[in-house]
Amino acid sequence: MSINGQDVAHSLVSEGLAKVDDYSTDKALLSAQSSAQSSRKNLWSTYDPSAQPEEEVSHGGKKLEARKEYVDVVVSEVRGGTETLPFSFSVQILKNGGMSHIFSLSLSL
Repeated sequence: MSINGQDVAHSLVSEGLAKVDDYSTDKALLSAQSSAQSSRKNLWSTYDPSAQPEEEVSHGGKKLEARKEYVDVVVSEVRGGTETLPFSFSVQILKNGGMSHIFSLSLSL
C-alpha cells in the first residue's frame, strides 16, 4: 500500500514501527528492518543481535518443544481497541480439515 507514492510498509519497518514476518522474502523490507535494528529504532531499541531466541516453551510447568508453524488464515472479525474493550480478533484457518483440524489444534495445547 502506498500513500502519496510512498510505500507505507517500508516506511513503518525502516522506522522500527513494524516487524517483517520471519518467512518474508521481500529483500527491501528485510534490508529496512536490518537497518532499523542496527540503529535500534523504536521497537528495536533493546535489540541484541548476539541474543539467542528462547527455544523452550512450558505449559502447566511441563517443558514442551518449541515449534513454529505457519498457517494461512483469514481475519474474520476485529473487536475492541478502546479503553473499555481490549483489542481482539477472530481468524478462520484456511486448511483442509475445517473444524476438526481446529479442534485437533486446540487439543494439542
